[in-house]
Amino acid sequence: MRYLLLVLISLNILNAAYLWKEKNMCIDYYYFKDTNLYYKPSDSDDEYSTYRTNQTFLPGYEYNSSNNHCQIPSYIQELSIQPDEYNFLLALSGVLAGFTFLFFSIYIFVDIVKKERR
Repeated sequence: MRYLLLVLISLNILNAAYLWKEKNMCIDYYYFKDTNLYYKPSDSDDEYSTYRTNQTFLPGYEYNSSNNHCQIPSYIQELSIQPDEYNFLLALSGVLAGFTFLFFSIYIFVDIVKKERR
């Protein structure tokens, strides 16, 4: 189970492309500085800037160099879910793993206290 979570987390982190919804462009990263938006397109090694406006960046996409488009990763397509639903499921599995660890930690602590009282 712990290895499955590690694989899911690393797949999510390694998939660092964003879909810039307004321009329908795949970018590797972006950041805001002063009043400008700086970004690096996936198909270029150069960094560009533009004035900051209301932009929508969707995480969880990958750049396909054969057709120069952003696409949903194949493992998410096989699950027939959207990238934001995948992120929700990843977070939910983390919360469940945390509560399981917490439950067994409390159980062991209570068991030790009971043994000491005898």
